[in-house]
Amino acid sequence: MPRVYSNYTQQELLLLQQESAKMGLTVSSYQKYRTLKALNNNNTFNMPTLISTMKETLAQKKKGDVFIVSALLPDKWVSLTRSQKTTLAKALKGIVDENPKKYAINAVLPGKINQYIVL
Repeated sequence: MPRVYSNYTQQELLLLQQESAKMGLTVSSYQKYRTLKALNNNNTFNMPTLISTMKETLAQKKKGDVFIVSALLPDKWVSLTRSQKTTLAKALKGIVDENPKKYAINAVLPGKINQYIVL
């Protein structure tokens, strides 16, 4: 996949870090999201909305339910780019890591896909 490199001043990088953190994205993912959104790319999903939807679906899971990230956004998953899927997987991992009494890794499936369980 082609890459684009950017140089930022320390102040610019700080602004990028602050804004990306608000959206729950890495700086790199935030940069790509904002760039494509500015270009009106048809495959640009609103990441905060996707993350919010993922959280809402996760909140509906009951004790003992097992799931993978794609199961939390079944209607949109096939339309997402690899980068978007990775961002969502990292966001989910963050939620699980922040809530060790509520969620845990149940298994690692082929392809290094984390399967989680509601505790």
